[in-house]
Amino acid sequence: MTGKERCLAAVELRETDRVPVNPENYSFCMYYCGHDFDDVNYNGDLLADCLIKTMEDFDYDGVTVDLDNAVAAEALGASVSMRAEEPSVARGGAIANLRDLGRLKVSNPLKDGRLHVYVDCVKRLSKEIGDEKFIYAFADQGPFSLAAMTRGMENFMLDIGLMEDEEGLHNLIDFCRKCTEEFMKALIDAGAHVVGVGEALGSPDMLDPAQYKQFAFEPDAKMIETLKNYGAKTGIHICGNVTEILPLLVETGADVLDIDYKTDLVKCHDICAGKVAVRGPIDPSDVMARGTPEEVTQKCQEAIDILGADGGFILSSGCDIMRVVPNENMRAMVESVKG
Repeated sequence: MTGKERCLAAVELRETDRVPVNPENYSFCMYYCGHDFDDVNYNGDLLADCLIKTMEDFDYDGVTVDLDNAVAAEALGASVSMRAEEPSVARGGAIANLRDLGRLKVSNPLKDGRLHVYVDCVKRLSKEIGDEKFIYAFADQGPFSLAAMTRGMENFMLDIGLMEDEEGLHNLIDFCRKCTEEFMKALIDAGAHVVGVGEALGSPDMLDPAQYKQFAFEPDAKMIETLKNYGAKTGIHICGNVTEILPLLVETGADVLDIDYKTDLVKCHDICAGKVAVRGPIDPSDVMARGTPEEVTQKCQEAIDILGADGGFILSSGCDIMRVVPNENMRAMVESVKG
């Protein structure tokens, strides 16, 4: 099987010749190729070059397209700090209060901010490797997380805590859903095989599971339904321990759930097997960055034994693999699936 065939078979819960491996490692790729974020923040072709070269050198099944967690909020007017050695971060919201939502327009992924960098990157990847290798592209943040960055993190969490304008909160999240859907559609049109979003702020590490159900579940499910009707395969990435909300994540209808190393793997298998593909869950910090190749191999094998037992599993990292990860650890992850 080609890398594309192998990963898509896993996504579709079909049999594969081996467990596919698709690291989330855009930061690693840039630095491996001698670049930093200043070089790629506005250059989708260069980002694609870095993803392709690293994939070819380490021989894994496909690439993950991402850049930072601020690009979608920036396109709506949020203030962003650009950093050379680390991904950009949102520093302030685009609206002063929930009543200001009417000033915003749904972002255009081909024109607004740096959204086009992702689209340009996917177009290049589709042309160069799309027939043979898997392309998993992130549309930055999901509706709930994008709403938090658009409002400003602290203000948004206060809005939820004080609950003085619940309707305004839902309106903001729904607006952000529409922005995310347009971005996801553009990435599919560009050639992505699966398009995902990050909903880190919906993690039980940040938000009570009841609040995830109240504010994030329905927008996520509606977004996925829209993309399925568009003909797309979709994924959701949530950092931290998502064990408590796994049943809800399955109910969203996503094709792929990205899980972090904190999640209970046995419970994840029991809940997800035969219903949704799982990607992850190797710790990018203590294991990939600080561990030995032997420790990487051990953790990968544990994940394969538990999550890969019935198929529907793509080995990856629980989050972005950083620039400081040793090459031999990256190689150990890839080789762990080849037996």
